[in-house]
Amino acid sequence: MTGDGPAAALKEVVTRVDPDLGYRLLLRLLATRAAPLTEEAYERHVVLCRHFRLGAEHVSEAVGLLLHR
Repeated sequence: MTGDGPAAALKEVVTRVDPDLGYRLLLRLLATRAAPLTEEAYERHVVLCRHFRLGAEHVSEAVGLLLHR
């Protein structure tokens, strides 16, 4: 693996293993940071969830409901 840290690991997963898995790992990483999302960022995650055929609840569960932040 090149680089270090979570971003490099996610990039490796997305490019060498599976983009779907990499996105799900990103959601888990965001959940550990408890980072609030803007409404725009939340909507982008919902679009990505649809692309990977994941329910929008993946964003809500991993990051928390935007309106409660």
